[in-house]
Amino acid sequence: MKYRPYLYIFGILFLAFGAVLLSRVLEPPFFRYVSQWIGREPTGNTSLILKNIGMTSLILGILELLFSWQGIPRLPEWGRSISGINRDFENWLSRIFRNTIDFGVIEPVKTGSPDRGSRLNRVDALFAATFLLFAVFFYLARIQGDFPYVYLGSDAGNIASFAAAWNNPGAFHGDALLGNLDNIRIYSTIHIPLLNWLNGFTHNYSLAMTVMLIPHIFIMMLGFYIFGRVFLKNRYWAFLLAVVNTMPITITLAEAWGIIMDPVPRFTFQALLPYLLSLVWIWRFQPKKWPILMVFVGVLAYVHPVSTPAWMVAIWLSLWIFVPKDWSTRKKVGVMLGLGLTAVLVALPFAANYLRSHNQGSSADYSTIYNIIKTFFPRNLLNIPNAMADFGKNMARYGLYPACLAGLAIVWLLMRKERKSLRLMITWILGILLMAVAIPWIEQTVELYLRMLPLETELVRGIRYLIPFMLLFCLWPLSELYRRATKAWLSRSVLVLGTALVAVWVAMNPPYPAMLAKAASCFSSGKIVCQTPNDLSLVIDAIRQDTPPGATIFSSTAMRSEESYAIFVRYLSLRPLVFSYKDRGLLGYSNEKGLLSWYQVNILMDKLTKENDRQDKFDGMLSLAKELGAEYMLIDFQVNPQAYPMVGVNEVYQNNTYSLLKIN
Repeated sequence: MKYRPYLYIFGILFLAFGAVLLSRVLEPPFFRYVSQWIGREPTGNTSLILKNIGMTSLILGILELLFSWQGIPRLPEWGRSISGINRDFENWLSRIFRNTIDFGVIEPVKTGSPDRGSRLNRVDALFAATFLLFAVFFYLARIQGDFPYVYLGSDAGNIASFAAAWNNPGAFHGDALLGNLDNIRIYSTIHIPLLNWLNGFTHNYSLAMTVMLIPHIFIMMLGFYIFGRVFLKNRYWAFLLAVVNTMPITITLAEAWGIIMDPVPRFTFQALLPYLLSLVWIWRFQPKKWPILMVFVGVLAYVHPVSTPAWMVAIWLSLWIFVPKDWSTRKKVGVMLGLGLTAVLVALPFAANYLRSHNQGSSADYSTIYNIIKTFFPRNLLNIPNAMADFGKNMARYGLYPACLAGLAIVWLLMRKERKSLRLMITWILGILLMAVAIPWIEQTVELYLRMLPLETELVRGIRYLIPFMLLFCLWPLSELYRRATKAWLSRSVLVLGTALVAVWVAMNPPYPAMLAKAASCFSSGKIVCQTPNDLSLVIDAIRQDTPPGATIFSSTAMRSEESYAIFVRYLSLRPLVFSYKDRGLLGYSNEKGLLSWYQVNILMDKLTKENDRQDKFDGMLSLAKELGAEYMLIDFQVNPQAYPMVGVNEVYQNNTYSLLKIN
């Protein structure tokens, strides 16, 4: 009791210190002092460090005040009263909150709440309709401009190309990647047959890919809304949770969270995940239904195999919390091992295909292959500590890391008798960290010591699944305070605060505003889709019409990420491409010899792309194109056409940006 005034004082001091640092009013004089002291200007990260210190100070201040008001849990002499200041404050706090000492008790929701029960009602229908309208709007925005050609991102373009190759195996002879289907046999997700089925209606692989945006966005937003209904027990707060999870943010390792431009496998997994998590919570006390959960997890291997191991372990570990106490130890272990085996058996066909098609083990040129993977694959893919450091920096830059820690601490302190839901989430997080960080780190260390090529390099990307929990922990404390408030002014204040925070998050991370504005402008003109053909779409028409099926093509844009490394030649023109920078990914897994060949060509292409003299660039690329067996050249720079006959090429098509040339 005697320490509580000190806790209160220190809490106020921490809050004040944090507020000063976050206001940045002391940064100019502080930076001047530091620069005089160390003889140079502070680095760009100094402001970010001070911001994080300020956020940490605010968190400590909040915790100090909570301790002073409620007492530290498990200390009876501090836990008997709500307020450590005086009895008047205790009575006031009790009047505005119901069960302030223990927020874990589930109580009926007050009459004025947006959530009036667990049954579906018009509010649910309204939110679902909002999600669907946004999904349709986003899809229409995505296809504006170059319709019917839609230029996919490199990952989506690769998947569309794989589907085209499986559906037209004879059309890609001479292609650096698709010429041998064994190179892509390792990629056997559900997207390949789904794209080929949709292509039967669209007759265009890019449209077949993008049309899947509508169900992806709708299913994801509705899923997080249901997840919010389960855990936050309130429709409006569930809606806010769906909104914040939709906003796109960059993480690390070329990864992102939220809505993305193309419905690639990780987006599909992300859309289905909240349904699985909701079922785990709903069926947590029904062991007879647990095998269904593990079958669900195993099936997800065919959706996005990189994400599945982390969640397979996370879900399996979390079920241990709810094993009936009256079961014998033998039964507990037997049932849990059986559940784990169920998920593994369901995913086994995919794993067997992966291992059979994977180029693994020791290599005659281990150093070169390893350096290619380390250099040309996403940064820090083989350096997990650095990857986690980048992840932490990005989360701090968004302000998400300290905010979610504060929310977690508050919820943990307040939910004393209902901590199993919190323990469940913490177990999920630990499972993710185990399979996305600890196991890959150990694996890579052993492989490096034994000079073995990596069996996999992607599991670390599973750290993206920490984001939805961070977002949840930011909203959860506010949702609980709103649900327990007995005073109308307080509940409204909490509601306004939560809405304002979500509005700030949306403003900080809007979903591709330029693209959405383009669609809105088109709608305002009375059209649904506005076609504005550009030079690239015109040259694609020329490739489709003026080159024979199976004609091999060399592109000078094969090194440019803005045009997805020229792989549009494959999925839009259905023509083989003799080289693309993007091919490194699949070749690194399935064809060691092909990766070495890619590396040699990549060195030449890098030099030629940087060549300033256009004629020298053209001559070098023409020589390389002939060496690779190309029959046509697609170049994005102008060369004197009078030189074409002398070097043995004919101009097939030309516009302001591109030239299509036939190599005689």
